[in-house]
Amino acid sequence: MKKLIPPFLKKFDDYLLLNYPLLWISKLHYVLFYGVCMLLFSALVGFIIPLNLSQTQDLGLWYTMFTILSIVALCFWIYRNVIFNIEKKFGLRKWTDEYKVFFLNFVCVLMFMSFPLPFTSIYNSRVAKVVTDVELIEDINTLNLSSPFIVNDLNNYESHYDSITESYFYDIRKLQRYDDYTPWHIKYDTLKFQNLLSSFQLEKRYGTQKKSDAEILKLINKHIFILNKYGFKFNSTSEFELKTYNELYEKSPISINTFNYRNIGSKYELSRCIENIADAKFNTLFIWKLEFLHFLFYASFYITLLVMLFKMVNWRQYLITLLALVIIPIVLFIISQVLPYSTNYRFRENAYTILLSVIFFTSLLFTILSINEDNRFSAFKNICSQIFYLSVPVFPMLFVYVLKSVTNIFGPSYNDVYSLSASTKYEAETWNNTASSYYNTAEYLYTQLLADYWRHQYELWFWAMMYGALAVFILMILPLMKQLFVKQLALPRNS
Repeated sequence: MKKLIPPFLKKFDDYLLLNYPLLWISKLHYVLFYGVCMLLFSALVGFIIPLNLSQTQDLGLWYTMFTILSIVALCFWIYRNVIFNIEKKFGLRKWTDEYKVFFLNFVCVLMFMSFPLPFTSIYNSRVAKVVTDVELIEDINTLNLSSPFIVNDLNNYESHYDSITESYFYDIRKLQRYDDYTPWHIKYDTLKFQNLLSSFQLEKRYGTQKKSDAEILKLINKHIFILNKYGFKFNSTSEFELKTYNELYEKSPISINTFNYRNIGSKYELSRCIENIADAKFNTLFIWKLEFLHFLFYASFYITLLVMLFKMVNWRQYLITLLALVIIPIVLFIISQVLPYSTNYRFRENAYTILLSVIFFTSLLFTILSINEDNRFSAFKNICSQIFYLSVPVFPMLFVYVLKSVTNIFGPSYNDVYSLSASTKYEAETWNNTASSYYNTAEYLYTQLLADYWRHQYELWFWAMMYGALAVFILMILPLMKQLFVKQLALPRNS
């Protein structure tokens, strides 16, 4: 591995060892150098890999492969990081150094977790630029207008069941689906896609009168052109399809038993291709969604904490803590399910989160008791301190959720509001003798606004607790817990 390290990086490594030992231990210089190389490699693969527009799993598959590479590199970095352990060697370190260690480690972990992002973003951008926005909408409109005249799927036409012959009959004259090629996520966005023909507009253009052969032939040729444009073959000719359509039109309704299904135009592959391009163009890529960014942040955050915690505690207690974090939630879930039924449905439904809160406060209690412990090392208190250390960043969010579920501090829940709504609706129907009268009243609008208001208040408190807990943990809990763990390392132990 040393042969892969450039000479200038070795010299810089020696310089950091003599002048900035904290930075040297973090190996940030190696992470940045090889991390940038991996990011460039990820971007290069995103540029050169052939596009497969008819498949939906490629993006996730390649993201997973790059993630595996990230995990391998991350494991190697963790090994190189933990072998230099000042805490267990009782080295001199200021309490403010804990901030530096945390941010250096966090940057390293985040760099590893970012390896798949360039590939994913570039590949998605290439898919989005296969055609222009205007061209894609025109192709969707053309495919919707022409597909009824290429009869390879009877499900597009109206049908009825004949109990005498015990067979379904389909009427080619009557279409029941007009927008087969319109991706579902843009189908109803009439403000953004004003040029996209709606199902109603397509129905009007299809009409009730049979089109002339010249019009049908023109539409079929356009359909074939679009198929070839996106790389699909049409295993027939426009003239034969026109002849087939006219024959079936005259024979309609036709029995399903007499129809020969033909995969002549790769309809489903083309639909998936159009769906993928529209998704890349008009939807937010999953790596830029808030939920994924939060997952990426918390994954990097907790990997950083676990690495730092390993360097501050004995490996036996560390291993037991990891096992406890797996086993305790499972045991609490089982307990919550076997609790006797209570008339307080809120307590019954939220027993699991309440039990998790009990575990948190228990770990907090023993952490406080261990602060003044000067006689002997207590493995149990150390494990409780580790659980508290790892739980603090997320417990405030859990606490807000429990408050919302068990109390009315954030106003009535949606269930309560709409239970009241249903009761008022019943009274309105009793007086007005109409089922729809209630939905036109101010009371119904008020219940909706009330539910939305309290939901908004809950979200504000949730996000405030989320970011507030992170700030408090980094500024206060991180250095204090470091002092506690190092003190516990120095306490005498029973042989």
